[in-house]
Amino acid sequence: MGAFGMIAPQTPGTLHGISLGLCLLLFSCFSHLPARTLASSSSAGDDSISQQKVAELIAQLGDTNYATRESATQQLRMIADHAIDQLLDAADQSDDLETALRAQWILETVSLTRPDDPPEVAELLKNFSSRSLSQQISALSRLIRLEANAGIKPLARLIRTNRSATTSYLAALIILQEWRPADPYWPQLAAYVPDELNTSRRPAALLIHSLIDFSEVADNAETQLNQKQDAFKNLETALERFLELTPFDTQT
Repeated sequence: MGAFGMIAPQTPGTLHGISLGLCLLLFSCFSHLPARTLASSSSAGDDSISQQKVAELIAQLGDTNYATRESATQQLRMIADHAIDQLLDAADQSDDLETALRAQWILETVSLTRPDDPPEVAELLKNFSSRSLSQQISALSRLIRLEANAGIKPLARLIRTNRSATTSYLAALIILQEWRPADPYWPQLAAYVPDELNTSRRPAALLIHSLIDFSEVADNAETQLNQKQDAFKNLETALERFLELTPFDTQT
């Protein structure tokens, strides 16, 4: 059970309350810290697939030549896992309808599971996108309870790769509610996350990265105060951004 004791599936409203509760908990843990100064964000490393190459292929999705569009689409399908961020941007922000639609289609073909996932994961995520919101929340809540942390990687994967901002947000909240100060089990859980999040710049991914970084320095008695302050500032910024971009109507 995590910091907020959540076991039963939650509604979007209560999940948002959980994230606000996390914010208050973090502030209570570090209320003695001095006023903030803007912290530098870490830069993402180069991926094995050139970002320039991905950008060129995405541009070709809207080419006037059909064969060029089809070729780019198939190439991007093959490397979709390395092009998630750019595909998400194209799907949501491209002014070219053909580019946006093809990017959306490619994202929808990205598998939610991996060959090494246990059968329980595949069953919980079967037809996930076609389920109701309450059914999706139930599936995500059950993932976090699988034995041997078997559902952690799939949850982190959903944060990074699923086209739905709602799913990304919910998966992050499911992981967030597992954290509490000085929890001896948190490092075991968190160890599965960074590789799946990779260099994702989605608000949910940045928040989880920041929480993992923060917990590492905050729980280490040998960490200097200025390091804890910097980690907390990064986490505070990520949490504010995460709450700002919530896909749910929190006024109802």
